[in-house]
Amino acid sequence: MNEPARKVKSRIQSARQWLNQAEEHFGRNASARGEMDLLLAEAELRSTRETLRSRRLWFTIGWVRQGTAFALAAVMTVAGVGGAWWWWRGQPPSPEPAVAVAPIPVVVPEPVQMISAVAIPQSAPAAAPVSAVESTPAGQEVNSADKPASRDPTISPDEMKRLIQAAGQSLRGRTKP
Repeated sequence: MNEPARKVKSRIQSARQWLNQAEEHFGRNASARGEMDLLLAEAELRSTRETLRSRRLWFTIGWVRQGTAFALAAVMTVAGVGGAWWWWRGQPPSPEPAVAVAPIPVVVPEPVQMISAVAIPQSAPAAAPVSAVESTPAGQEVNSADKPASRDPTISPDEMKRLIQAAGQSLRGRTKP
């Protein structure tokens, strides 16, 4: 017989002794003493019952604790192995010969020249003054191929600066006479 079973057996024997004494006292017409022995036997049985319940609960809680600890250890192991694998994959590969990639050509569109209604100050005799912008009737499309080229497409940087300054002044309302 194991230790917990011996303790339970000794408590039951103790409760039986209290009950026997209570029986003797009630037989001798000592009811106060008999009641006291009866209460002691009842307390002994109640204490034994509570001990057995708590022992079962402790046994169950013990298994729950061990199971939880095992599950936590398993999760931590899986997380550690997964983290090591992730870290290992993140390491740069060993040096290998690089593959040459041909550069992609970039096409830059040429700047569009704008025609303004502002008179351009003349610094060179080759440039003709612009007096007005041609307009087309509504609903009619303009084809640039139909019009003859009236100007030289290249403008010197100085002329471009003057053109931009004149356009800015006309937009601000500061035209020079």
